[in-house]
Amino acid sequence: MEMAVICDDVLGNVLRIIRGAEVNDETLAVDVIKEVGPEGNFLGHKHTLRHIREELHIPSIFDRNPEAAWVKAGSKPLHQVAKEKALKILREHHPQPLPTTTQTQLAQIVKQAERDQVKRT
Repeated sequence: MEMAVICDDVLGNVLRIIRGAEVNDETLAVDVIKEVGPEGNFLGHKHTLRHIREELHIPSIFDRNPEAAWVKAGSKPLHQVAKEKALKILREHHPQPLPTTTQTQLAQIVKQAERDQVKRT
């Protein structure tokens, strides 16, 4: 379970990198650059706030804080953080059931596979 949680976090970062950077008038934000100026701060600008979540991958288990902050927060090893998240998911996630038609189709596929298996043996 822990490895699945760790891989999910790593793949989130990989997928973000693969997606690349979109370059257009909105993402270049030349008007924002002119507005803020060379010594301004972009972090509080509404344009930054509007785009930051789609441009950054924020990991759910990897700690990007400096080591001192990580130690102060308890310095949990990665496998422990991953286990805690996996257990939380198992405890709290309640998936929606598949539509009835999908359940029926899956049952038919399984029955056919079982029949095919019997024929082979």
